Amino acid sequence: MTKLSEQAAARIRAVMAARKISVADYAKQTSQSVDVVSRRINGKVDLSLTDIEAFANLTGYQPSDFLNNQFILDDQKAVE
Repeated sequence: MTKLSEQAAARIRAVMAARKISVADYAKQTSQSVDVVSRRINGKVDLSLTDIEAFANLTGYQPSDFLNNQFILDDQKAVE
C-alpha cells in the first residue's frame, strides 16, 4: 500500500469510528461488497481516488481532506 493510500485509509477508519459507521453500512451505501470495502480501508488494496471521493461525499468532507498533510476529525461535519 502506498503511503498516501495508507494515510487516507487511516483517516477514513477514524471517521468511520467517530461516526459509528460499520464496514457493512459503508459497503451498502456505496454499492460495494463488504469484502472489497474491508480490503481497501484496512490496507490490503490501495484506495482509488474514486474510493476517497465516494467516502468524502458520504461524510461531508472534501476528498482533499483525506490527502492533505493535516487532518481535522470532525464527527459533526454535515453531509451535503
